[in-house]
Amino acid sequence: MAGASLPETGPEPRRSGPPPALQGTCISSNYSSSERELINRVFRLFETVTCLRLVPRTSEKDYVRITPTGRCSGEVGRRGGRQKISLPHWCLSFGHAAHELMHTAGFWHEHQRPDRDQFVRVLWDNIKPRHRRTDYGRRVWEELGEGSWLGPYDYRSILHYSGRGSAVDSTKPTMVARQGGVKLGGNGNLTDIDIWKINTQYHCWQRRVANSLYEFGDNQLGGRQGRRFGRTCGEGGKHEK
Repeated sequence: MAGASLPETGPEPRRSGPPPALQGTCISSNYSSSERELINRVFRLFETVTCLRLVPRTSEKDYVRITPTGRCSGEVGRRGGRQKISLPHWCLSFGHAAHELMHTAGFWHEHQRPDRDQFVRVLWDNIKPRHRRTDYGRRVWEELGEGSWLGPYDYRSILHYSGRGSAVDSTKPTMVARQGGVKLGGNGNLTDIDIWKINTQYHCWQRRVANSLYEFGDNQLGGRQGRRFGRTCGEGGKHEK
């Protein structure tokens, strides 16, 4: 977060009341109990440090399924109907789950912001072709929606790739900061700016910034216990498509 600080104010709210993005959630029964607990720890973090509420799905037609099928991915914002967050077993970690959940809350990759070229330089020749547009293409303002607001650039955001992501040659960088001595991504947890952006976007600035992220942030499958947020989606088969 070098050079970045938390402003005291933010944009006018775009919505009021509990945000709809994460209402109606379920976790695939194809995860082990320890894997489901890891996902629940991520849910507890979001509910502790932001105003987002993750309501277990009952019979909602609009809902979010977290499943081990597909590649590590999630859509940005709520799209309506059945929406999937894909967290295969090989990529399931606290950081990956928090990353995809923040996408579902409506946030794009930090390094794809319209103004990103002021902060980082993308080395296109070393990025695998299939990742160039989807993971590194610079977004335009029109894609972000009316009233969108970016806030301070956060090099260490949970939504910022490292400097060697999707590399053709992993010994060389794919992206470098224009500011010297800055490490890109690799944080594995929500930063203070991530939390501040969520709370500002949803107009709940009074929520505190976390001062105990260490309670939630390691990538081990055990850890802090608490209520379960995500109802299981079903026993495989048609439920897991």
